[in-house]
Amino acid sequence: MTENERIENILQQQRNLIDELLKRVKNSEEEISRDELQEIFWYRLHPFYEDYLIKKLDEINNRLMETSFQCRYSEETEVIMKMLIAPRSGQVDTKEIRNTGLKEIRDFTKDAEELIIIDPYIFGGEIDKASTYIEEFKRCSRIDNQSINKIHIIYSSGHGNTSAIKHGIKKLASDNNCFLRSYDSDKIHDRIWIKDKSEAIIVGTSFGGIGNRLCFILDLPKYDLMHLLDYLTREYFTSTFS
Repeated sequence: MTENERIENILQQQRNLIDELLKRVKNSEEEISRDELQEIFWYRLHPFYEDYLIKKLDEINNRLMETSFQCRYSEETEVIMKMLIAPRSGQVDTKEIRNTGLKEIRDFTKDAEELIIIDPYIFGGEIDKASTYIEEFKRCSRIDNQSINKIHIIYSSGHGNTSAIKHGIKKLASDNNCFLRSYDSDKIHDRIWIKDKSEAIIVGTSFGGIGNRLCFILDLPKYDLMHLLDYLTREYFTSTFS
């Protein structure tokens, strides 16, 4: 088929489609929406749609090949991004790696007046390690600092509800004159720490699991934080969230 024959064939297809559309308009009460017309035109009436698509893909590919990209996390600045790697047996002290992760959270909570902690498993853990767990929570939350006065914890009793840990953390708050309220819920999966409703980090594993598995600690973008706070206000806090 010559190029002229190909064009003639495409134009004939267009004519047939347009004739069908004209019949629908003239002989029927059926309405043809602009969206439908646009969709038919773009995907079926464009005479060189395939050529156009291939050309655009080539343009995009060339732009990608000619542009150098750099990951915003390739060099650490003020952005929090730590990869915590669970050690293999006999290679690295698990406690050392856990402490590295806990320090990232502690650095985040510096000077906080209010914390919102979302972690389904935060009240979970082994009873014989409860005292160590509570001490680690105290360090990370800075609950014994005079600056912090309020902590909200969203957890799931179905995933973690060790009485010694739960009551230990609540006593910790009481002893330090810090208002603490917990909310039992299965609606949120991720682990998130929010500071003064203005900053947040996503922690890739539960508080008790830091150091045991590979995970990331990342900043939550402001846009996502804003929508998350709206959701929390609707679902949990209402008038108590102030």
